[in-house]
Amino acid sequence: AIGWDNRRSSQLADELRVAHQLGELSIHYQPLFKLGGELVGMEALLRWHHPELGTVPPVEFIPLLEQSREIVGVGRWVLQEATRQGRSWQIEGRPELTISVNVSGRQLQHPEFYDDVQQALLQSGLQPESLVLEVTESVLVMDIVRIGPVMQRIRDLGVHMALDDFGTGYSSLLYLRGLPIDRLKVDRSFVSGLGSSEQDPTIVTAVVDLAHKLGLRVVAEGVETEEELLAVGAMGCDEAQGFLLGCPAPAQSFSSDQRVLTVS
Repeated sequence: AIGWDNRRSSQLADELRVAHQLGELSIHYQPLFKLGGELVGMEALLRWHHPELGTVPPVEFIPLLEQSREIVGVGRWVLQEATRQGRSWQIEGRPELTISVNVSGRQLQHPEFYDDVQQALLQSGLQPESLVLEVTESVLVMDIVRIGPVMQRIRDLGVHMALDDFGTGYSSLLYLRGLPIDRLKVDRSFVSGLGSSEQDPTIVTAVVDLAHKLGLRVVAEGVETEEELLAVGAMGCDEAQGFLLGCPAPAQSFSSDQRVLTVS
C-alpha cells in the first residue's frame, strides 16, 4: 500500500502543476461565528476537483502544493479571489464581514508576498482590517527569523494575523508574546469531545485565559456538537467555526440566499 501511496502522491504532485491552469482548483468558504450566533467572517479554503479521481482531500494535496513552487501563484490567486468575494459580500449588506486566507511558509518567505497582499486589497477594495491571514504554528517554528518581520509589515498595514491549529505544534504560550498576531485558533483536537467526560477542558481554559491576557481573540475550530459549542462558549472563546455551524461551500451558495449567511 505504501508503494501505491507514493505513486499516487507523485502522480498528484505532477498533475497539481497544471490543475490551476486547467481550472480544477476552486475556493469554498466556511462561516465563522461570534459566540452568541452572529456571523462575523468567512474562511477561504482551497478545493481540488480532479477530472478522474474526483475530489482530492485537502490533507492530501495541500502539503504537495506547499512543497512545490505552485503555492506562490495559487496562493496569490486565492488571495485575489477571496478579497474580491469578501468585498462583494460586504457590499451585499455585511459590511463587518472579515475574510480569512491561509498562507504557507513558502508564501511568507517569497519576496513578493507583501506586494501580493497590498495588490489584492487594492484591486478588491477590501479594507486591510477586513482581511485575516492565517499561519500555522509549524510554519512559524520553522523560520520565525525570516517570517516574523514580514508578518509585522503586513500587520502594520492593518491586516489581522491569526495563528492557526494552535496546540498541534511546538510553541509555548509565552512564545506568542513576541509574535505579530492578534488571534489564536484552537485546534479541533482540543475542542473534540468538550462537554463530555472524556475531554478535559483544562488546557483550552488555560489557553483562552492566557490569550486574552495577551490581548488575542480566540477562535474554537472544528465545533461539531451542541455540547462542544456550549463548552467553548463557557470557556470564554470569542468565535467558533465547524460543521455544526456551517460546512465549507462555494461562494454562490451563500450569496444567492442571504438567509444562509445567518445562523438559524
